[in-house]
Amino acid sequence: MRGFIAIVIAASVVAGGCGGAGDEELTERLVDAGGADDLEVEIGDDGDSISVETDEGSVAIGSETDVPDGLTFPIPDGGDLTTSGTDGSYIFAAVQYPTDRYDEIVDSYKVWASADDRDWELLESTTEMSGDTIRSAQWVSVSSSIVVNDCISSSGELDSVCVTLNQSE
Repeated sequence: MRGFIAIVIAASVVAGGCGGAGDEELTERLVDAGGADDLEVEIGDDGDSISVETDEGSVAIGSETDVPDGLTFPIPDGGDLTTSGTDGSYIFAAVQYPTDRYDEIVDSYKVWASADDRDWELLESTTEMSGDTIRSAQWVSVSSSIVVNDCISSSGELDSVCVTLNQSE
């Protein structure tokens, strides 16, 4: 697991950087320092994405991210997949949507979670922050979760809806 944490840290550092040619080598050095074996690093053609894969799992961050194999949770259309991967225990993904889609997305997961024999607990909350109401809906099952939040940008503005999916493998 220590190596996988190094993958996430290295991918985050590089994804936040400039995406230059030396980034793959930098990432490999950072991950090797974390103890990961069988490392494969790929910087996207646009320089705004990175994927890292080891024997412990994989993570992809940026604009060229794909839905991970094995993820069975629904992902509503029209979002930007920003992070995805696996760590041997979970399959995970993060998707951003325009802020006006919060209610639609929450309603779609309410319908999905109540279908068939699914056993999901729904927790909903609101928080006041700097005059804004931040909404959150979280579905929790035995070892999986789906979270829908209003997201705040680095400038402090509510600017998107973030969906985070964690599915137990």
